[in-house]
Amino acid sequence: MKTYKRRSAWRSKFYALSAFIFAVSFVAALAPSITAFAAGSIFAVKGAEITEISTNATGTITSFDDSTIVSEVTFHKLGDSATYKVTLQNTDSEDHTIKTISDDNSNASVSYSYEKHENETITAGSNLEFVFTAKYATAVTDTSKRAQSSNVKFSIEFADIEETADIVVSPNTNDDLGVNTIVLAISATGLIVCAVIYIKNHKKSAKVLGIAIALVAATAITAGVNAASTSSNSFTLTTNYGFYDKVVVSYAGNDYIVDYGKTLEEADEIEAPSATGLTFEGWEDEDGNEIDPTAPITEDIKIVAVTTANRYSIVFDKNETTATGEMNSLNATYGTPITLTSNAFEWTGYNFIGWATTPTGDVVYENGAEVSNLTSENNGTVTLYAKWERPNLTLHMMGNGRKMGDTNSERNTIKLDSSCHTEPVPITKTVHSSNLDKNGEKLQIYDSFLRTKDVVKIAGASKLVATVKFGTESSSADPLYLFSGVYDGEVTTSLTGYVDRLGGWMNSPNTKSVEIPGDTVTFAFYTDEGMNGYGFYATVIGYDADGNEITWDKSFCNRTALSGEYMDLASGNYRLEGWSEDPNAKEPTYETYDEVLAHLPGDNGEAKTVYAVWTQKYHLTYDGNGSSEGDMTMVSNDGYAGDETSLYAPNYLRTNYGYIGWSIDKNAQPNGSSVIYGPNEVLFFEGDLVSKATNDGEIVLYAIWVPKETAYTLQTFNAGTFEITNPGKTITALEDTRDGQPYAVAKLADGKWWMIENLRLDPAGKTLDSTNTNNPTAAFTNLAKNRTNSSVSTCTDNYNASCSNTYSVETSGMTGETVSPTENNAKWLSSGIYYNWYVATAGNGTYDTGGYTNVTGDICPTGWQLPSISNNGSDWHTGDITVLDLALGGAGFPTGEYSRPEPNRDLQEFRFPVNYTVAGRAGSTGTYSRNSQGNYWSRTSGRNSDYSMAYYGIRNYRSSYGYLTREFGPSTTGLSKLDLHLVRCVAK
Repeated sequence: MKTYKRRSAWRSKFYALSAFIFAVSFVAALAPSITAFAAGSIFAVKGAEITEISTNATGTITSFDDSTIVSEVTFHKLGDSATYKVTLQNTDSEDHTIKTISDDNSNASVSYSYEKHENETITAGSNLEFVFTAKYATAVTDTSKRAQSSNVKFSIEFADIEETADIVVSPNTNDDLGVNTIVLAISATGLIVCAVIYIKNHKKSAKVLGIAIALVAATAITAGVNAASTSSNSFTLTTNYGFYDKVVVSYAGNDYIVDYGKTLEEADEIEAPSATGLTFEGWEDEDGNEIDPTAPITEDIKIVAVTTANRYSIVFDKNETTATGEMNSLNATYGTPITLTSNAFEWTGYNFIGWATTPTGDVVYENGAEVSNLTSENNGTVTLYAKWERPNLTLHMMGNGRKMGDTNSERNTIKLDSSCHTEPVPITKTVHSSNLDKNGEKLQIYDSFLRTKDVVKIAGASKLVATVKFGTESSSADPLYLFSGVYDGEVTTSLTGYVDRLGGWMNSPNTKSVEIPGDTVTFAFYTDEGMNGYGFYATVIGYDADGNEITWDKSFCNRTALSGEYMDLASGNYRLEGWSEDPNAKEPTYETYDEVLAHLPGDNGEAKTVYAVWTQKYHLTYDGNGSSEGDMTMVSNDGYAGDETSLYAPNYLRTNYGYIGWSIDKNAQPNGSSVIYGPNEVLFFEGDLVSKATNDGEIVLYAIWVPKETAYTLQTFNAGTFEITNPGKTITALEDTRDGQPYAVAKLADGKWWMIENLRLDPAGKTLDSTNTNNPTAAFTNLAKNRTNSSVSTCTDNYNASCSNTYSVETSGMTGETVSPTENNAKWLSSGIYYNWYVATAGNGTYDTGGYTNVTGDICPTGWQLPSISNNGSDWHTGDITVLDLALGGAGFPTGEYSRPEPNRDLQEFRFPVNYTVAGRAGSTGTYSRNSQGNYWSRTSGRNSDYSMAYYGIRNYRSSYGYLTREFGPSTTGLSKLDLHLVRCVAK
């Protein structure tokens, strides 16, 4: 804060009047000189401002016009500084270049710094901002010398002007009135043409007087403008710097400006600390010496507040009149943690559970807890009240990695008033067919050739009693056998050595008890062909040698929840299976919360913990991995860990590449270490398939591609030559030169090269001859060449031989179709084209072809052909389909019969690299059995002329009937040769 002596009114007016008279007289005397030099001025002072004042300095600046500047800065501390910016305007019509700027600092107490402008050109009519900083550099300890002044001169030398323009900063009048003088000189010889006096920190009339003088000066200059010229300019900026009667008191990182001679008690700027939990004791200097708060402050000092932490007592209350025991109080200090004395109170029949801050409040502090700052009151007292709880069962239900309800906690604590007893109960085990659930309720029908074996053992039993509920199509066709011990043989329609054979009508399920000697029973279930019904469900109980039931002790509890509430678990991508006391359990001991309450062992006074048992849920999506066309965003596979799933064949194509399968490894390669799956392979959510799943169960399968060969096409492929030049290479892609489509091909287990993608050739409008197609008939090549589009046959009389010559092909899924695929009726690109018998055999097979004939030509590329089902009439064992099945580990096909061999075999045909798809078949009204069957043409006609039976099939009936299979064979009835099937080719 600044301090001024008050002057009498007459004395202020006297000074102001004198200044005014002086200024007017001076301007009048120099009027001719003003006229002579003002007009030729190159630079004029446009304005000035203080751009920065440090924290402990105050300042003002006033600009009355373009040539008058009044400023003041007061410093309270050594090192304070103020920055000025003066704008000079080049009023000349030419550019001028600054050569140097120099200064003459005659006051060592005040230092100056300024911007350098050497070699800077000031263009005509532009401005130069000249910035300089004044800093008080020397401490003033003598109060009689606190008023200080400074004088510095800045000179500007121009490269193209001989004279030098000076900027002069001169001291003020140094009187105790604090008068500032600003002088603007426009002269090559230093002649003063205008003087302005401004009296700071006085009455308003004095300030107005200064403005009036400035206006008079400006008028005088303006009135005298003539054509005279000069090339020199200078101006004077007078600034008053001063230390006043103040001292600096430094406290807590801040500097406070206090009047000289004040005491700390009188210094309103400084407040004594009042922190919570602390008492203020007084002041010290930085060396720890006590400071008298009533002593005058005559020099700059640094002070430190002295405080002490409050102390208080902690008292313990039994909070129950019948409780016993004593506990001493504790002495505590605010800000210092203290450990509570362990509880020494007792109350018969109750458990101590912690301390509350009120008699009826909840527990705030546990027994022996570390506490701090229980009160901020000095010498205060805090009472802690014992909290008691009647003994009960504490049940902790742990989310086991998942959250409980909508909270962020994984634990749900429930207090139970529990009364339990144990009873011996029979060990009961259940078994059922796949179409029934674990409660014996029917889920679905079952299909042909279902064979199951289920073994049940109860240790310590000398006999077992099975209560069986069963219903089948017939007692002879679909029997259920019960064997003593483990039955290792094949399950057929007729077995021996069984304890009992059961069968009955599906609409009238029966119940029967069967006694089996020993501790083990095998249930062998068989069904013949055709859709069947009910199935079986059995419960098994064991008996010891004395005829007593084999039992285990099971808890039966009557419980009431006293506090806490069961909260459903936020499962996310998991399914809650139940609860177990083992956190690593795979199977739950208790399936529901109610079962936990009813049967979990544990009584009052105990704490029990059960853990949620989860099954991961997976979400599988597909990625084209560089595909050039196609979309599979409409489909995904969802299931829980261990569930079965059937993959979707790709709805993708990639230019110049052949598709070979799916992989969780985006960069998987044939014959590499990464697992590759077939397009419609049947898998389980386990093992490799889920190895890269995210924590939320997200799985991505990537399409895996092989580039097409540049030296070979399908039409020029020679297996022997290729294998010699590409040793060890068993998978590649070859181009069909008829339409430029690439296909993945592989050398399979039978030693032959097969296409492992479905044929996509649309024959319409193409030239098909023996150089690019396998022995087509002339009628067929002409028909294809002259046709402009492809469509399903419109022939309605399926028994008319003329229909066989109707060109019929379904191009669902081919490039150019606008149908958006969906999960159930997708027109997949990978399905290829559906062909009727005539088109598939390129005219060599007609509607009336019969007698197990192998046609000699087909739509496959030259060098390739449709596979055969049989050779030499009914010789099924040497047909291409049987040979491949045997090589893949199958059992082949029965001779001469329509068959579905080896139901439930995990078919290699679905796997990579065979890669058959379940794309169904097509007819005049649409596509059938997509996602469950894959029908493919062979070159073998059936024994009947009107129905082909020249196809073989891949079946995935897992979801409906529980098995996978393949089928083919002649029959008196079957699918018409006008129906549309898929095509795979094998190299000749």
